[in-house]
Amino acid sequence: AEPTLGWPEDVAVQVALDRGTSHGARALPATEADAPFALRASYATWKRIVRGEVDPVAAVMRGELTLARG
Repeated sequence: AEPTLGWPEDVAVQVALDRGTSHGARALPATEADAPFALRASYATWKRIVRGEVDPVAAVMRGELTLARG
């Protein structure tokens, strides 16, 4: 959730991956997400990861990105 940016509730992005290739993604309410693995981070952290400003592995090591399920 990031209410100041118009996201009042947690949101999930479900990504279809196959051998390192993304075959699509969709945003949905976090309560509807159903996946074997789930990563959790703040909006700001995801934004930095998507922009390539921070390495996801480094974010895990610093506790900014956590494995919520899997």
